[in-house]
Amino acid sequence: MLRQLCSRGLQSLAALQARGTSCNLVTTTLRAASSLSELSRPGPSTAISQLESWASRNSSSLAAPSVGLGLAPEFHVATRDPATIRGLFASQRRHAAAAAAAAAVKKAAPAKKKKSAPASAASSKPKPKPTKPTAKAAAATKGRVRVKPAKAKAKAVKSTTAAAAKGKRRPRDVIAAAGRKAARAAEAKARLRVRAAAARARERARERVAKAVVARRERAKLAAAKRRLSVERKREKEREKLAAKKAKAAEAEAARIKRAPSAWSLYLQDHAKAVREALPAKADSTAAQRQMVVFKLLSDRFKALPPAEKAPYEARSAELRAQVAAARAKAKAEYVSTKPMSPYILYFKEAYSRTRAEHPQLSAREVTAKMGSQWRALPAAEQQRYRDMADEDRKAKGLPPLPAPKGKDAAPAAQPKPKQQAAAQQPKQQP
Repeated sequence: MLRQLCSRGLQSLAALQARGTSCNLVTTTLRAASSLSELSRPGPSTAISQLESWASRNSSSLAAPSVGLGLAPEFHVATRDPATIRGLFASQRRHAAAAAAAAAVKKAAPAKKKKSAPASAASSKPKPKPTKPTAKAAAATKGRVRVKPAKAKAKAVKSTTAAAAKGKRRPRDVIAAAGRKAARAAEAKARLRVRAAAARARERARERVAKAVVARRERAKLAAAKRRLSVERKREKEREKLAAKKAKAAEAEAARIKRAPSAWSLYLQDHAKAVREALPAKADSTAAQRQMVVFKLLSDRFKALPPAEKAPYEARSAELRAQVAAARAKAKAEYVSTKPMSPYILYFKEAYSRTRAEHPQLSAREVTAKMGSQWRALPAAEQQRYRDMADEDRKAKGLPPLPAPKGKDAAPAAQPKPKQQAAAQQPKQQP
C-alpha cells in the first residue's frame, strides 16, 4: 500500500511541475516520496519503526501545508501514528486524481478565450466523489505492501478525464473532424460511383454478349438459308437435266425406226390377251409367271398352225419389213444430205468394191484395215483429188471448205528464199 501511495505522490508532483510550483516544495516532496518508497521495501514487522523515524526526520515538511502532496491545507501532521499517515495519504491520492483531471482539462482548453458555449451533457454532469476506503478494506489490506491498483478506479478516472476533455473541443479539432467526415462522405460517394460504373460496365458487357449471340444466330440462320437455297438450286438443275435427258431420249425413241415384227410376234399380239384371261387365277402365281405360261401356250399353238393360217401373218410381216426398210433409207439419205463426206469416205466408197474383189479371203474388218493402210500410202496429189471432191460436196451443202491438212498429209512447203537457204547451210559456231 505504501508503494501505491508513493506512485500517487509522484503523479501529484508531475501535476505541480506543470503548474509551476516552487522548486523547494518539489524537492521536499520528492525527498518525501523517495523516503516513502524506502519505507515500502521492508516487511510489515519493521514498517512501524521505520515510519516513526521517517516522521521525525520529515516533521517540518509534514507540518507545512500539503500542497505538494495533494493534501488539504487545513491538515497539519503532528502525529506519528501510522493509521493517521495512511489516511492522509489516501486523501492525497484523491486530491492527485482531481489535480490530474484539472490539468488535462486545462491542457485541452484553447489558448485564447472565446465566447462561452453551452456546456455539454458530459461536462455538466457532476464529478463522482472519490470514495473513502472502508474499515473492512483497510483491515484487509493492512500489512500488505505490494498491491496492484484497482482497475475499476483507474477506469473511472480515465472516463472522468475523457468526459472533461470531451466537453470543450478546440476549433482545430472541429475542423479536422468535419474534414474527416467530408472525406468519409467523398470516399463513400467515390465507392458508389465505382460500383455504379462497374454495374454499367457489366450491363454493357452483357448487352454486347447478347448482341453477339443474336448476331451469331442470325449469321447461322442466313448461312443455313443459303445452304438450303444452294441445295434447292442444285436439285432443280439436276431435275432440269434429267427432264431434258428424258425428253431427248423420248424424242430419239420416237424418231428411231423400230424393227419390223415377225409373223410370230403378230400372232402373239392378236391372241395374248384372250389366253391370259382364260387362264385360271392362282394366288401364288406372279404376273411374270402368268406371262411365261401365255408365251409357252401360244408358241405351241403357232408351231402347230397349218401354212394356210400362217400365211396372213407372214404377209403382214413382209409388208411391215418393207415399210421399215423404206423409212431407214429415207433417214439415211437425209442424214447424208446434211452431213458432209470426208476425203477418206469418198475414197472408201470408190475403192471398197475393188479391194473386196481383189482379196475375197479377207473379212470386212480386214478389208477396212487394208483400205486404211492404202489411203495412208497414197501420194499427196491423189489425196488432194479426194479433198477437192469433199470441198465440192461441202459447198453444195452450204458448209465451209475443209481446213488445210497437217502432219504427213500436208502439202509440200514452198521453196525457201536464197538468203534463208544460205543462212541455213552455214554451220553454227560453237559457244
